[in-house]
Amino acid sequence: NPFVCDRNEVDEDLCTLLFRGLTKIDQDGRVIPDLASDWTITDEKIYTFRLKPDQFWHDGRPVTADDVLFTMGILQNPDVVDIPNLAILWRTVKVEKVDTSTIRFTLSEPFSPFLDYTAIGLLPQHIYGDLPATDLASKPLNGTPIGSGPMMIEAMAADHIRLKPSPFYA
Repeated sequence: NPFVCDRNEVDEDLCTLLFRGLTKIDQDGRVIPDLASDWTITDEKIYTFRLKPDQFWHDGRPVTADDVLFTMGILQNPDVVDIPNLAILWRTVKVEKVDTSTIRFTLSEPFSPFLDYTAIGLLPQHIYGDLPATDLASKPLNGTPIGSGPMMIEAMAADHIRLKPSPFYA
């Protein structure tokens, strides 16, 4: 689960391989595009992201602005208390879909590290849309997690996870 990846190093590594955010942090600590092709910043408060074309979930469905809205909606849900640092920030951000591949974030005031927070892994709405936000924000994902990262789960057991390359990763 990308919301609880920071619990140990193994989870962090798995989340990096399985889930992608709009951005990612490179080895030099810079924010670079991941699912987003680019973004613009207006008045230091309005961030508009365009998704790269041909980005897919591990089940072959396209990643869309609806998935971004869904993921941020979990973080903004007032019942979500298990991830306070993320929730506090995201509850102050207005998130809107411009079109199927464009999403806009409007901050209440300038916040220079905002781009760092857009690296959080996204969840597919079509898979997890019916689950309670509180469960999605605090518990491991049931079954085989579906992400958009370079690797996907081939097999899981109590003592191991076997990964394979995702055929849908560009």
